[in-house]
Amino acid sequence: MKMKEDNTMFSKTDRDAQELFLAFFSSYYGILCSFAYKYIAERDEAEDIAQESFIALWQNRHKMQNEDQAKAFLFLTVKNKCINVLKHFRVREKYLKETEEEDPGYFFEEQMVFAEVIAELKRTISELPPKRQKIVVLSLDGLHNDEIATQMKISVNTVKLQKKIAYRYLREKLKNSPFLLFIV
Repeated sequence: MKMKEDNTMFSKTDRDAQELFLAFFSSYYGILCSFAYKYIAERDEAEDIAQESFIALWQNRHKMQNEDQAKAFLFLTVKNKCINVLKHFRVREKYLKETEEEDPGYFFEEQMVFAEVIAELKRTISELPPKRQKIVVLSLDGLHNDEIATQMKISVNTVKLQKKIAYRYLREKLKNSPFLLFIV
C-alpha cells in the first residue's frame, strides 16, 4: 500500500480513503480474527474484536503514516481488546461462582433490597423543599457544587449550605436504615 501526498496512509478524499481501508480490511481481517481467537477461543467474540479494531483504525486513520504503523495499531488494538475480554470473563466467572455457592435466591433478594433502599431514599428526598431536592438530586447525579450553582443560578455557598441541611435531614430521617446511611 502506498503513502499519499499528505504524508498519511489514508488520503484526504473520502473515496480514496475508503478504497484503501477496504483493501486493508480484506487483507487483514481473517488474520486478526485468528490472532484474537488464539487469545479468547470464542469465534464470534474474536470476529467482533477484529471488527472493533478496524473501526478504531478508521477513527484514527489520519494518524497512520504507513502500512506497518496501521498493522501494528490493529494488532495492538486486538491484543488489548482480548485482554479486556479475558479480564471481563474472569470477573464474571468469579461472580457466578461466588453467587452459586450462596443461597440461589441471593441475587433476587439483593436486587429487591437495593430497589427498596432506592425507593426509600427517593421518598425521603421528596420531602425536602423543591430547591433543596434539586440540589441533592444533582449532587447524587455526580455534579460538583460549582456545576450545581451554575445550573441553578445560585452561589456555590448556597449550594453547600443547602446540601449540608439536606444531608443532615436525610441522615436523621434514615438513621434506622443502615444501608442508606452509607449513601448520604
